[in-house]
Formats: sequence, structure tokens, C-alpha cells
Amino acid sequence: MANHILAIHSAGGEIAFAVAVSTLRSLEVTALGRVASSSPVIAELAGERSWDRVIASVPAEQAVHRFLEFPFHDRRRLSQAVGPALEEHVPLSLDDAAVSFDATSSTRTGRILAAMAARTAIDEQLEALAAHEIVPERLVWAPSAVLEIYRRAIGAGKDFVAVDLGEEAAVIGAYRDGALCGLHVVRRTDDDVFVRNVGWSLRTLEHLPDSIVVGGSRAGDVVGPLAEILAGLSIEHLPFDCPVQLHEGAAPGWRGLAAPLGLVLAASGDLGPPALEFAVERDDDTPALELAGTGRRLAPWAAAAGVLLAASVGIEQTRVNAQAQRLQERADAIYGAVMPGRVGGAGQRVKMELRVSELEQRRAELSGSGPHGSPLAVLVRMSQAVPKQLDVEFESYIYNPPSVRLRGQGGSFETVTRLQEVLESVRTFGDISVSDVRTAVDGAGVVFELRFKIEDAQQPA
Repeated sequence: MANHILAIHSAGGEIAFAVAVSTLRSLEVTALGRVASSSPVIAELAGERSWDRVIASVPAEQAVHRFLEFPFHDRRRLSQAVGPALEEHVPLSLDDAAVSFDATSSTRTGRILAAMAARTAIDEQLEALAAHEIVPERLVWAPSAVLEIYRRAIGAGKDFVAVDLGEEAAVIGAYRDGALCGLHVVRRTDDDVFVRNVGWSLRTLEHLPDSIVVGGSRAGDVVGPLAEILAGLSIEHLPFDCPVQLHEGAAPGWRGLAAPLGLVLAASGDLGPPALEFAVERDDDTPALELAGTGRRLAPWAAAAGVLLAASVGIEQTRVNAQAQRLQERADAIYGAVMPGRVGGAGQRVKMELRVSELEQRRAELSGSGPHGSPLAVLVRMSQAVPKQLDVEFESYIYNPPSVRLRGQGGSFETVTRLQEVLESVRTFGDISVSDVRTAVDGAGVVFELRFKIEDAQQPA
């Protein structure tokens, strides 16, 4: 479904316009021109059809701008900080002006360009357009539209200065490494003063590339004197090939109509940074009407997207269900092969994990190859280490890997000391301690408690 776009740039007593048709895959400008502000052509053009998108510009000289830098880049925080920061540098108040800002490059980091325009100037612009029966949905600051055409015509990533010499002002934009690094707006006066001011603005750019590209409706009158003032610098005209697709015979003089061409790109959502827009104040019922119109235009696309989404979800869900069924059948087969009882029900995974733990523990106890050896293996190593002539007898044995606790009875205190020394000589036993040594109740020998740890069950005793 095609969308019909009407782009209007009104400034300097003239109105430049562009008519375009856009689809999902193409954008073509079918008409492009310039007429006097008093001409009835614009009103006739506005009533020619029901336009899908209407966009207009805020003239370059109606806004003041500054480059700003912040330690953060998210849009929400910038929207809170840009206005107060910009107010400190311009002769306008936030209470009486509208603010717009955007990043200066596609990376969305680094410097931003911010502009402020008086609300009265925007209202006057809207009233002038309304006299021609033009009610724009969006307002784009003219330099954003103009410089996008130059950037596309010269090539992304090139270092150059664009000088658009228009009827109302000259827009000067310097690009370095694909980012806008300098911007001047020079108001139109008589030719001599105008040329001098443009030359001075170029000389004051912080980064002045060798390539200066000139275009605009007044380029033919001004470029000669400008070249004399900028002696030593390379000045070239805007390339002949238009960066936006034009219908055959739409406008051979497109190089003087960069603003409406850039507005067409903005209306189609293809305007590169910095894209500065100002809000359009409307009556209470206007948004509802626009929303209804937009809904009617988008309804067929929404229906098609809904059908495709439902189909894709159904196909994907079917595939997932089939895969889940195969996995469940495989899990039931494994469970039935190793577990007693009925297959199915809750807790199969927990039962299998407990079963695995039980089998591993039994295997370790039977083979003595567990991480700390089985209880029987520990007793075997102790019996191998303790001499038979040592008069000790163990009464209890608690094994909590890697710790061992023994309670027993010995012939004397010296016997217990000797037992401790013997165990300390075995590499697999460590942290050996004897506690609670006391004379037996019947007076025959002593009772004691022995604690130690198994350090390496794989080493022979």
C-alpha cells in the first residue's frame, strides 16, 4: 500500500514543496518546485487529495542552536538536562520556547545538537501554512533536512563542509568522520554583506575540511564572490545526481530544493542524525481524528501481520510440542529401565537422582574407592598401623567422611600417647587429637576419645 507525502518548506517569502510516494521498499519524488507565498498553487495542491503524511519545516533562522556534551546518552536523562543547559547560552526562556535535540552521529554518543525556537514563531509558521490549507503532522528544523541531502550526495563518512545558500538564510554544516561537528546559520541580507558573513562563518569553523560543497537556490549569484573571499580553499558544486529517487522530469533544479527533499526523507522515517523536530500543538479533537485516520491506513497491514504472526506461532508451537513429546517418551523409557514401579507421575527426576546417589554410595563402600574410602577400609588401615602389642581397645567408632571419631580404653596414659604417635606416622591420617583422657571408673587403665581426618584414601597405609 502506497503512502502519499506532501512536504512544505516556507521561508523567505517563497514556498518550496515536494510530493512523494512511498511504499515498504521504495520512495519516489513525483513533483518538486518553488512558488511565491501568495501563489494559490499550494492550496490547490493541499486539496488535491487526502494526504497520508504532511510535513513542514521550521525555518533555519527561527531557532537558535548549540552543541552540548553530557556524560550520559540515554534519551530520558537528556530530555531533562538539555533544556536548562541550552537556556544558559541562548536569549530565550524555556517557558516561551520549544526545545529539540539529537545526536550528531549514528553512534548516538558524544556531542548532541540542541535547538530552541520561540513558540510564537512556531505558531506564526503554522498559521501561515493554515492559510494555504496545510496542516502538518510534523515540524522539522530546516537545517536537519538540508544537511541530510548534502550528506547523502557527498557520501557517508566523508569530511566536507556543506554550504546551502537559500532564499532566507545560508546553512553551513561541517562533517568530520561522518558526524556533524560544526553548524552556522547566516541570515540573508544584501549580497555583499551576505557573502562576507558566510565567508567569516566558514573561517571560524573549528575543523574546516578542504572540500567545500555549495548548493541552494542562490548559489549561482553568490558562489563567485564567495570563492574570491575563500581564496586557497576548494569550492565545488553539489553533485548533479540526486540522492533521492526523482520521477522523470520531476525537477532538474533539485540542488536548490534540498529542504523539501530532506523533509520527504523525514516523513518516510529515513532522516539521519541530527534530526531535530518541534512538537505541533493541536486542538483536543485533532489527535483522535489523526489516530482514526492512521488506524484506517494501517488496518490492512495490521491484519496481514496478525495472520502471519498467528500462522508462525501455530507452526512453532506444533514443532515444540512434537519435540517435547519425543523427549518425554525417551525419558519414560530410561526411567522404566532403571527404576521399579509405574512409569509416570510427579517426582520422577527426584527419584532418579536419589537412586543414583544411593548406588554411587554403595559402590564406594563396596570398592573402597570413594573420595575418603569406606568405613571398613578405614578400620583396616588403622589395624595395620596399630601394633598388636599396644594395649588399646575401641568401644565406639563414628565415621563422617573425612572425619573419624573413636572412643576406647587403654592400659595407661602412656599407651594413649603411643597410639597418637603411631597414627601420626601414617600419611593417610591427619589432624590427630586425643581428648577426654581420664582414669577408668574401675581404676583399671584409662578411657579416651580420639579424632582424626582421612587425608588421602588412595595412599596405602
